[in-house]
Amino acid sequence: MSVPYAPIIQRSDPNATTRTIQGIVLDMDGTITHPILDFALMRTRLAIPSTTDILHHLHSLSGSALTEATKIIHDMEHEAMLAMTVQEGFSPLMRFVQSRDPKMPKAIFTRNRADCVDWLRETFCEKDGFTFDIILTRDFLPVKPDPAGLVHIAKEWNIDPTSLMMVGDSKDDMQCARGAGAVGVLLRNDHNADVETLADLVVHDLEEIVGLLEKGFTVQRQ
Repeated sequence: MSVPYAPIIQRSDPNATTRTIQGIVLDMDGTITHPILDFALMRTRLAIPSTTDILHHLHSLSGSALTEATKIIHDMEHEAMLAMTVQEGFSPLMRFVQSRDPKMPKAIFTRNRADCVDWLRETFCEKDGFTFDIILTRDFLPVKPDPAGLVHIAKEWNIDPTSLMMVGDSKDDMQCARGAGAVGVLLRNDHNADVETLADLVVHDLEEIVGLLEKGFTVQRQ
């Protein structure tokens, strides 16, 4: 595999580490797409507190309770899927990566369902020739924030997890990146300022990642 991106390092900084990005992994909801799912409302309908992980709660249920909770989640995800729109910076980022190095592997790693990812691909990606080498949904266990998914992706691509860039908008995404040793890039919005401390890099638009890959960046870990 070629080594397309060799980030510039500020060697005077003792906490900075050199990274070479060999693969990009993108979260879907709130990252590739505009955030639509109302997770606070979903928790209200599920009658669980804000501190409870929705998928962990779902996996703890059985019988009629599982059926009811699954319907609540699926109905809300389906509504969000039909209203799906992609972030403005998604196309510029994908065009840059695919033109700069067509062999650069790309993945989607989401806690959503496979049919929602299929909708994204069929509605917004295929017409522009945007492809992904690996797609992991919540069928892959354990789900984020466990780093197992990123480790799996790196193994499939025969690269070290530290060479991955994980782009997401949530605490789960950044904890997952940190657990795998990947570069965590937070896409900032009006509701995730508290996640910045877990991220290696922060952008306000996906297109900003183009500049990071072109000019290089410094990763610092405490």
